[in-house]
Amino acid sequence: NYLRPNLTSKVGISFIANSYESTDPTYKFNQEVIANIIWDSNIFNLKFAAFYKYNGKQNQFLMITDTEYKEFTMNDYHLLDISISRDFLDKQLNVSIGIKNLFDVVNIGNSQGAESGVHTGSNGGYSPISYGRIVTAGIMLNLK
Repeated sequence: NYLRPNLTSKVGISFIANSYESTDPTYKFNQEVIANIIWDSNIFNLKFAAFYKYNGKQNQFLMITDTEYKEFTMNDYHLLDISISRDFLDKQLNVSIGIKNLFDVVNIGNSQGAESGVHTGSNGGYSPISYGRIVTAGIMLNLK
């Protein structure tokens, strides 16, 4: 979608179904929302970009044994990445800098508590999501 000739945006909504039962499954739905916006500015020919993602509460299944599962809920959270880039040499060279996970989301609370299962450790009711905020820089060369 174009709001203006130099502004590009995209919005999306997803509902993701999951279940732990293979026969007669009962599905739990999790929602996600994404929004991206890119602005080709006239300020030093810079391109500004922001990428947002909302993850709604998620129903998860903890494997206790090979045949026993426990359902738990992960809290919702928001992620935001931003970047600035500029093309050089007739768009053959691109230089960028940005920040991923601007909100510094690392662990998300869940209703699991301190229980542990086959594939989880005792984490006190938190699920790891990422390493945290990351600063990025890049140089891309386009060979024509």
